[in-house]
Amino acid sequence: MGKTGTRNKAVIADAVEQTYRDTEPMINKLSWLHHRKIGGDFEEIKAQANLLFMIAYNTTDDSSSSFITWLYTSIKYGLMSWTRSRTRRDRNHRRAIEDIARTVATEHQLSAEPSPLHIEAKYNESETIRTLLDLIFHPPEIIADDIGRYDDPAMVRETIKEYLEHHEGWSRDRIRLAFKEVRRLIDVHQAISTSD
Repeated sequence: MGKTGTRNKAVIADAVEQTYRDTEPMINKLSWLHHRKIGGDFEEIKAQANLLFMIAYNTTDDSSSSFITWLYTSIKYGLMSWTRSRTRRDRNHRRAIEDIARTVATEHQLSAEPSPLHIEAKYNESETIRTLLDLIFHPPEIIADDIGRYDDPAMVRETIKEYLEHHEGWSRDRIRLAFKEVRRLIDVHQAISTSD
């Protein structure tokens, strides 16, 4: 890229920075109002509002309304949507954990057959399952975009496996056994649900 391309990028970056500085008081106010109304971590809300600023900046249409109106609407309703999706995800995560806990309790009442992970201590088994489910329902930022982008469950599984191996230090055997255990618990839960 020549000097002209670099210069254009610098001009665009300066325009974004100046627009952000001009609208930052409104972004802070909307973040604070959302924090007061909903609660939660203010810094996380502010980070989401900043992301919404960039989305609004890149999607503005000068012909229909002013940028300030577009930004205000984008941040206000974007924060509400973000909170709803997080609440829904947290609720689904709690339900999944409760279902698996009930399944584990029911399974241990019905059968004394040990699963592959019963070799480890009971605490480690539940911690392994909890960690795996946490990655599925609350993926860390480093893999969240990848997981959200994939429609294929196999790709999601591979992304989680890579994360567990490279960032959590899990062995391939532990990863394989953890996925098997979760799959087995889901199968048991489905069998119990269909027999009721």
